[in-house]
Amino acid sequence: MTGCYVLVFRSQTTKGIWMARCAGIEPCTIVMDLEGTDGRERGE
Repeated sequence: MTGCYVLVFRSQTTKGIWMARCAGIEPCTIVMDLEGTDGRERGE
């Protein structure tokens, strides 16, 4: 059997705000991962 099979499960990976500066990329690039509004709806 050939092909690509990917299973995607929803889970919380970010609690609050996660930031990183991408080294070696010009101009300076910052990546931000923010928890969405669904965190509040889950009662967290």
